[in-house]
Amino acid sequence: MAEYADISNFGESVHTGSARTLDDVRRKLAVLQRHCAAVGRPYEAILKSHIGLPVVVGESTGALAAKLEARFGGLPPDQAAWHRASATTGTPDELIANYRELIDLGIRYFIAAIYFDDAESYELLAGRVMLEFAQLLSAA
Repeated sequence: MAEYADISNFGESVHTGSARTLDDVRRKLAVLQRHCAAVGRPYEAILKSHIGLPVVVGESTGALAAKLEARFGGLPPDQAAWHRASATTGTPDELIANYRELIDLGIRYFIAAIYFDDAESYELLAGRVMLEFAQLLSAA
């Protein structure tokens, strides 16, 4: 990948590499950097991105917990746990802090997939998180 890729995408989902923690992202970026060095390609030539599949935002911790329970609570426990672990979730402040840390690691492009019926997540992401997020990226 390091020889040909223009972008390297990370995310919590098993479909995007199971990079569930900042340490996971750091480790994967270090591997990418080693592969780039091995093929003589500048690490900076590859855009680093993050995808949330899905992104679920709640106004408060309690509201978020209720939303996740409503979304995943009816599933068998193992499936519910898998879906929760694969989602990017938080309050607006938690997501801002998470995105800030990802930006500090070199992530520069973000994709947020939101369930079609989750108007609150759209509103909180656009109205609160993205306003701060734009400032974070412009300062990076």
